[in-house]
Amino acid sequence: MHGTYQSFLVFLSIAVAILASYTALALFDHFSTISDARLRRACLAGGALLIGAGVAAMHYVGMQAQQTASGLSYRPLWLAVSGIVLALLVMATLVFLQTRFIDRQKRSYGSSLDALNHQLIRLATLDSLTELPNRVTLMAGLEQAVERCRSNQQIFAVLFMDLDGFKTINDSLGHSVGDSLLKAYARQLLTLIPSHDMVARIGGDEFVIVVEQIAAADEVLTIADSILHKMQEHLMVDGAPMHVTPSMGIALYPRDGESVEELLKNADAAMYTAKEAGRNTYRMFESYMNESAQRAMEIQRGLYDAIDNHELRLHFQPKFNGVAGEVVGAEALIRWEHPEMGLVSPAHFIPVAERSGQIIAIGYWVVAEVCRNIKEWEVCGLPPVKVAINLSPQQLRHSDLARNINNAVASAGVSNSQIMFEITETVAMENAEKTSEIIRDFHAFGFEIAIDDFGTGYSSLAYLQNFRVKQLKIDRFFTNGLDISGDEGYSIVSAIIALAHSLNMDVVAEGVETHTQLTKLNELRCDQVQGFFLSKPLAANDFQIFMDRSDTRMAV
Repeated sequence: MHGTYQSFLVFLSIAVAILASYTALALFDHFSTISDARLRRACLAGGALLIGAGVAAMHYVGMQAQQTASGLSYRPLWLAVSGIVLALLVMATLVFLQTRFIDRQKRSYGSSLDALNHQLIRLATLDSLTELPNRVTLMAGLEQAVERCRSNQQIFAVLFMDLDGFKTINDSLGHSVGDSLLKAYARQLLTLIPSHDMVARIGGDEFVIVVEQIAAADEVLTIADSILHKMQEHLMVDGAPMHVTPSMGIALYPRDGESVEELLKNADAAMYTAKEAGRNTYRMFESYMNESAQRAMEIQRGLYDAIDNHELRLHFQPKFNGVAGEVVGAEALIRWEHPEMGLVSPAHFIPVAERSGQIIAIGYWVVAEVCRNIKEWEVCGLPPVKVAINLSPQQLRHSDLARNINNAVASAGVSNSQIMFEITETVAMENAEKTSEIIRDFHAFGFEIAIDDFGTGYSSLAYLQNFRVKQLKIDRFFTNGLDISGDEGYSIVSAIIALAHSLNMDVVAEGVETHTQLTKLNELRCDQVQGFFLSKPLAANDFQIFMDRSDTRMAV
């Protein structure tokens, strides 16, 4: 017998076999990693069933493809078998594709979860701004350092640092500039510290460095010196140069503490001592520092309510014409009487207020209080009096200082000619060009400026001329030298007075405490004098009484 084959059915039978085999093998590959033995056996059985069904379908399709002369036909049978097999294959393929899709989704979700987990770990262990280790990581690292050094009988150091004047920069230039400055500072720190040591930011402008593998404290001091030296350079912040310096406190394990908390507390206390010593320096921890740090914290907390609770007072020390002896003005000096701490010296609370930024609010309060007293004295019939107010370094960093003060004075109805502002020579020379700009701003509003504590800040003649201030105030050290330094002290004061007069500036000698000093100052034609020998600082009411009893007339 011979017959013919229908080509379409031949190719269909081959396609059915291939599809069944591929689907079965794919299922087997996909489910081969299943740990459940029963499910894996069921999958294998399903794959075998598909192959068997595929073979059967291929057979009947092939049989139908052959048409014999006898006219025998398998059409009903092959159609039934093929339909069933194709349905099974379609279902299996759909199941397979769905599981593949689910697998891809799981892998995608897994990648997303891994990325999210990585991000959460970064947030939990790193500072989001500087990407330095955060407080949590620092504490863990310190615990490990304690364990290592305890086992190996080694020492390590904790350097606690705070950026001088950062709060003022943040407040005056904005938080974005402050953030950029912190990032630039962090990058600079990393270049100065060995890679095996830790540099962490624990919040605000506070950084901590953990230095291991040291044999003696001198090695830590070398690192501290290198940080101070490098930070004298300007940092580039958003393309502009900025200058910021650190104050650092250093604690050593195990000498200054055997626990993480004790080491951090003592390093922090040493840092506060460095601040009080003039900033831009470091101090090793000493036992007395804890008491100083505790006292500083109490003062800082108390200052928050000092203005609202009316605890601050102003005293006024009269200034006299050196030759005629007339009262020509006064200097406003702040006092603080706390209900529990009692009378707190300005030498103690002013540095704390500078560090915390509270000096800004206090400074504006002083201006308002001076204006209030001037108006009261005016109502009482006293002649106009010129009052000198000290400006702090923090205040001078605010670009709108002169304008804000002018607005406050104008609101109080006081003439600007009755207010003079004093800037210490040391502060003025920190950034002489900036100081010149500030002085010009004050002059534009009609305020006069004096350079206080002259002789301590290494002024150059060129800058003194550019400042164009009204007065130079001789530091009390040189006034005292008129008594104890003989001809040399006399010559120094004489030179200062001659220099000031050559620049058309008046000279005020502060700290006059003896008749001899006053006599010599008059001989040298010192313009004004003030000090305890002439009058101590007086409360506002006492100053008014002092002026009422005085026969001299104020000269403004």
